[in-house]
Amino acid sequence: MSTMKIMFQKSKNSKGYINVNYSDEINNSIKMFIENYPGTKIGYKQMFEMLFIKYYVDKLCDIDDNLFFKQFEFLKENCLLRDGSLNLKGLNGFIKYYLFLVENEYGDFNIINSSFLSYKDFLKRLLDGYKPIIYSPYSKMPNEDKILLDISNTNSTNKKRNILTIDFSIFKDGQIRYLYKDFFWNYPEEYSSKKSKDVWLINFLKIIDKNISAESRYPTNKQTLEKLKNHQISALKINHIPINRFKEDISDMKSSSQATALSRIRQFIDFESKKGNVKISEIIRKQITSFDVTAEGDLRPYTYEEIEKIKEYLYKENNLKSYLVGSIIEILSTSAMRPATICNLTYNCIQNVNDEGYKVYASSKRNTNDNYKLGKRTGKKLLEVIDKTSELRKDTNNKNYKDYIFLYYSSKTNSKSIKKLSGVEVALKINEVAGILNINQLGTKGIRNYFYGNLNYFGSEEGEDSKIINSLSKHSLNVHMRNYSDSKDFYDACGDYFDIEIGDITVPGTVANDFNTFKNKYDYPLNNENLVQNGCGYCSQSHCTTHVPIECQSCKNYVTAFENLPYYENEIKKLDKEIDSAVSEHEKEFFIFKKAQCVRYWSELELNKKNIKKENFENVENIEKIEKERI
Repeated sequence: MSTMKIMFQKSKNSKGYINVNYSDEINNSIKMFIENYPGTKIGYKQMFEMLFIKYYVDKLCDIDDNLFFKQFEFLKENCLLRDGSLNLKGLNGFIKYYLFLVENEYGDFNIINSSFLSYKDFLKRLLDGYKPIIYSPYSKMPNEDKILLDISNTNSTNKKRNILTIDFSIFKDGQIRYLYKDFFWNYPEEYSSKKSKDVWLINFLKIIDKNISAESRYPTNKQTLEKLKNHQISALKINHIPINRFKEDISDMKSSSQATALSRIRQFIDFESKKGNVKISEIIRKQITSFDVTAEGDLRPYTYEEIEKIKEYLYKENNLKSYLVGSIIEILSTSAMRPATICNLTYNCIQNVNDEGYKVYASSKRNTNDNYKLGKRTGKKLLEVIDKTSELRKDTNNKNYKDYIFLYYSSKTNSKSIKKLSGVEVALKINEVAGILNINQLGTKGIRNYFYGNLNYFGSEEGEDSKIINSLSKHSLNVHMRNYSDSKDFYDACGDYFDIEIGDITVPGTVANDFNTFKNKYDYPLNNENLVQNGCGYCSQSHCTTHVPIECQSCKNYVTAFENLPYYENEIKKLDKEIDSAVSEHEKEFFIFKKAQCVRYWSELELNKKNIKKENFENVENIEKIEKERI
């Protein structure tokens, strides 16, 4: 051990000294931290002079997670001001010192990392009793009720939000607390969006929690936790009372918001019901879907002329932010990228494919490694933006911005004040300019609606390709179809949408063009008694010749028509579950084939439904009427 006197900046006009009496290696690390980290060090003297007194190590390699938590608990009790309150500035210095160690690769850490230590509320959360946990799909659900969750290792498309603050202790009943924790931890979806989605679920569960009497509550202890894990406690019964109460609470919201809220409740109930943790009757469950809701949103597009006027105005403003917004409008109007996707593009995202244009790699809503085609002109615009913002990537002090393209100076007086453009800012700027030009304020939606409205002219081709695109109602299929130009590729697109390769699979049964002709072709009526394959089609024979229901779609006597379309997606979902639960490779391959065949039938029906390649079909209105009545 040796003593070292380290000078530090107490304030702008005064200096002080920290006297440390540890090993040379520890003393020098503290000295390096003090000298290299900017800002005043008020409160650091007391903290550093007691930091290694009780929990001492000689070498930096011996500093680890365990030491961090021991020292933190020690400082909580002993690093106090004269009035007995906690020396928060000193504890902030403790956090920054460990960040210095981690960034310089000193110590041996498994939990404490730069994501936690850089999180602005890390100290506050630690003092409130939160435990830092790094998420892994292979780790078990945590026992702790207050956690700080690092989701950096997940396939999140929102890389800015790596730390989630979760408090399961908001529920007083041990069973409800466990069920919400189980749903949060194990329900498969992108983690960065879980908290915002769970706002509605938490409100619903609070209603149930509040109505459980103190005598009936399960305690929140280890014994209850073990019993719940081992299914030694009866499933939670959900009746109509909390559902009706919840629906009253959200009755003033927009219908689309109501649909979102109820959808989250359904996800929770369905997920936990399958695990045997929740019981609900089918009648009561249907009450969760009884709202008459729509969620179409504003489908109005800008015209080409309006978009050109907005761009022209932005470029004339002659500032970097307006230039970036104008550039984003150019990309939005010619590609399927969302505003947030464009704003999150990095400088190395673009690749010159060939003479036809470029390919851009980015994180989309559905995929963390998606790719988009850009034409020559749009690709050159993106390259121009990359070049214009290169200096900002070098100048920014924010290490999280070093790779992004759409950066701008947020302050005229401070050239180092650099921000990343967001989708919200782009929409607001578009509306601001639209208001000045006396144009409808449609934001980025107006640009995207323009793009999708012109998909049938994409690539300057008008023909069957545009009919296919125009006929498909699913937005994600619309996005995908920008890369396809013939009927065969249409099947590939459908297969890609359902995550299955159709290949050369044929349909042995009959795909009917005209419902009435199909219905009257046989000697006996085709009705609900003849339905097979869970509603996907009919058997055209009076007696089954195979006696294997799952083989119906492989039978030449299988007949399907437009009225059966709504049942196909449910059938495909059932086959997905069969694939996931298959116990042998042979069984799995069988269900994969069945799914591919089912998707091929669905694709044929979609083509027929809108009269694509079927010149003699004239009864679309009649068929759609039958479909509505059936649904």
